[in-house]
Amino acid sequence: MFYNCSKLGTVVMSASMTEIGRGAFTGCNSIGLVECNAAEPPVCASDAFTSSVYGTAQLKVPEGCREAYAAADGWSLFTHIEGSLSGIGNVDIEGDCDVKVAGGRIIFDCPAGSVVAVYSVDGRLVYQGPACDLMPGRGVYIVRVSRYSVRVAV
Repeated sequence: MFYNCSKLGTVVMSASMTEIGRGAFTGCNSIGLVECNAAEPPVCASDAFTSSVYGTAQLKVPEGCREAYAAADGWSLFTHIEGSLSGIGNVDIEGDCDVKVAGGRIIFDCPAGSVVAVYSVDGRLVYQGPACDLMPGRGVYIVRVSRYSVRVAV
């Protein structure tokens, strides 16, 4: 599917990813960032990425999962692994609105009357309306408040 996509620079994989097959990113030598949101490392073929990507790209994984990826077949070939993907913690939007993720919910701390929009990573509108606690299900979402957008992982 991505064979020889020479301009592909970033790869973002959902938390539901289970396997990356042989040669999945063959010829994609411009990849500089790979984000995998799965808490448990998916099966990853040792030749899923090229050796140059394994040597230079940054692999970002969920917070607390770095060691699991560093020990997993395929993933352990990445030279740079960072356990920093987290939707947990406050994200300050517009100085007076905070977005945080806790207990499977997206929580908004915004002034009364604030309108928010939540999109799936494929661009589908999941919710639009007054800022409130949402339980959209596991995944990565784009949250928009006014003209600001942030990505959160639930």
